[in-house]
Amino acid sequence: ESRDFYDHTFPLHIVNDTHFFPAGQYSFPFCFVIGANLPGSFEKKWNEQGHECYGKIKYKLKAGFKSSLCSTKLFGKKKLVVDERYSAGQSNLCPSLYNKSVQGYCCSSHGTYKMKTIFNADKYLVGNTAILQVFLDATEAKTDIKKLKYQLIMKTQIRANGRYRFLEEVLNEKNVGRIKAGESFLNENSISVELQINTLAQLQAAVSGDLVKNQFYLKCVVVI
Repeated sequence: ESRDFYDHTFPLHIVNDTHFFPAGQYSFPFCFVIGANLPGSFEKKWNEQGHECYGKIKYKLKAGFKSSLCSTKLFGKKKLVVDERYSAGQSNLCPSLYNKSVQGYCCSSHGTYKMKTIFNADKYLVGNTAILQVFLDATEAKTDIKKLKYQLIMKTQIRANGRYRFLEEVLNEKNVGRIKAGESFLNENSISVELQINTLAQLQAAVSGDLVKNQFYLKCVVVI
């Protein structure tokens, strides 16, 4: 799907009604405003059922001139990278609370696990470090936690011909080892986890377009 966001034509030169330029070299500077709500440039490729698939948002700048009297024309194209507008994250974030009673096979109870996670920000740039402060209470648990798994996940939604394709990819992961039933990590004993914010390619930032949406999540998984 292709869309034009800026299109403007204006007369360059008319001398004695001839419509011709005298011999020489010419330059015609111009400028335009890039829309504040445009989705950022994006590119992702993947293989599916033996076929190479892709989703892209790309921009091209096209400029040139043409004669009003004949079919003579000369145009040039230039690729343009657009970064989606960034707004700073919040300074005061609400913690994420999790309180779960877990059951296993034959409805056997694994007890209750309580967890609260505080994030240092809700928006990041590539190269930033996400710091998660985890408060865990397993004093009412009956089964050990094999590991806590912290992940940076990229979720991509691509629309083409009225159909949607959903992709999910783990970009970074850190694990915290076994935690025994009955243990607690609260207050000054809370668990601090650091995850580096990264992408797999240059043109894979957060995007909120109609055809392509790309979002990032920080996820904690309790493995019992």
